[in-house]
Amino acid sequence: MLIIPLTGKLSKDNLPILTIIIILINVAVYFTVQYQDSHHYREAERMYFESGLADMELKYYEAYQKNSPQKENRESGDSRQKTYMDMLSDETFQENLTENKIITPQDPLFEKWRELRDGYEAAVKRVSCWQYGFIPKKHEPFTILSHMFMHGSFMHLLGNMVFLWLVGCVLELGLGRVNYLAVYLLGGLFALGLFYLFNMQSATPLVGASGAISGLMGAYTVAYGKTKINAVINPKLKSKI
Repeated sequence: MLIIPLTGKLSKDNLPILTIIIILINVAVYFTVQYQDSHHYREAERMYFESGLADMELKYYEAYQKNSPQKENRESGDSRQKTYMDMLSDETFQENLTENKIITPQDPLFEKWRELRDGYEAAVKRVSCWQYGFIPKKHEPFTILSHMFMHGSFMHLLGNMVFLWLVGCVLELGLGRVNYLAVYLLGGLFALGLFYLFNMQSATPLVGASGAISGLMGAYTVAYGKTKINAVINPKLKSKI
């Protein structure tokens, strides 16, 4: 049983092979490369708090806040957990921290902190999005493409693949496979470039095929205008493929 678009002549003899291949690649990446990400993330988080690294860095963050000209006024009842979250999401502090500008080599705790920090960063890098996602501030060239085949969650993957199937089938049959693939890749690259333009200093990885699929949706709008896509459940298609 499979959802299929009824625009165009879709049959077992005229299948959108490229769309199917792209979907299979995305699904395979999620269930192979990314399947242990939750475990790796929990391990890194456990190491961060149980090693004492979190408490050590929190003390420096509290001092950093007091000396920061952009510090926010905080209510006295703010929880310690919220302060942790603020510290982890403060990109300026995290950048200065990793560059040894917060805890300097002259600090008596530097060697112990650096050892714990290196271990924590190594644990974080086991999470696939930090290896293959696009990080604007310090990206690797291969992540320009690899990020397009990764997703942050199963629902993220499912939503993208449904839209890819509905729009991709029509465009692949209408544009031809070469033009279709070009639109897919150029859409992803353009979206990445726009993201990079406004987030050059971000250290947060970008993942997902949303940019490429948005490019396909734009191409569909241009090519077919107001043509309606009728989607139905075809129980016979699965047995024919």
